[in-house]
Amino acid sequence: MHFEPASWALSALSVAAALAYGFVFERQAPSLARALVKALFLAALAAALHLAHAPGLFVVALICAAVGDFLLAFDKPIALPLGMLAFLIMQALYTLSYLDVLPPNPALAWLRHALAAAIGAVVLIYLVWLWREPRPGRSPVLAALAIAGALAIGGTPTLIALSGKFESFGMGGFSLTDPNLPLVVAVLIASIVFVWVRRDLGAVKLAGMVYAAVILQMAYTSLWLPWARWPVMLGAFLFLLSDGVLSAELFRMAPDAPARRITGPAVWWTYAAAQLLIAYGVACIA
Repeated sequence: MHFEPASWALSALSVAAALAYGFVFERQAPSLARALVKALFLAALAAALHLAHAPGLFVVALICAAVGDFLLAFDKPIALPLGMLAFLIMQALYTLSYLDVLPPNPALAWLRHALAAAIGAVVLIYLVWLWREPRPGRSPVLAALAIAGALAIGGTPTLIALSGKFESFGMGGFSLTDPNLPLVVAVLIASIVFVWVRRDLGAVKLAGMVYAAVILQMAYTSLWLPWARWPVMLGAFLFLLSDGVLSAELFRMAPDAPARRITGPAVWWTYAAAQLLIAYGVACIA
């Protein structure tokens, strides 16, 4: 990939927009100017990478993220679900982009699986805390099963869609003739049952856990990239961290909570770092 002066200029504009939003606009009230600056961060980066002939799927993913940033910059009820949808598409496209550069025989597979298991366990524990029900009679075991079920429901379509590529890299894909398919179907049915039992979680929370499944799939896939692309793995981890803090802000913190003075900037800077690391790892490392 070769950067021409226009690509460098757009990259500089992207970084400038990220800094401007983080230092100036992040604390301001929602406005069109604030939303445009926020979206400019990844819109300019997408244009820069497009001119530099980066993978097309990755450029489209960045555009989806820019749309999501624009929507989530407004404090409107419709902004949250539409923004989540834009980022869900982005995460799926990131996963496809990673699969295009995966090696056929990943080294240290045991370490990759161990990291994936650790990240999955931490995310599950976090989600159980996030959606915990303090009311008497609410079983924490049922809550954990419902959340794990929602993750399974969210991840199954992605796994099926990408199973051919996963299988070719030894990552555990399956097909309609796979002998493990009945087990997958049984897990999916059980997941639906547990989610139905806890349907009082509400549509927004369940949609959030479906999104969590997709971002976990993205993070898991990043762990199978060549080790030289470690910025993508670090970026995926920072993405999980950023989204975790953001979800705590949305669903656990009061609007006037003092902690927001820390969590607000933390969400932006970890998110911006994640996007830049992933972009560098996918598009700029040979």
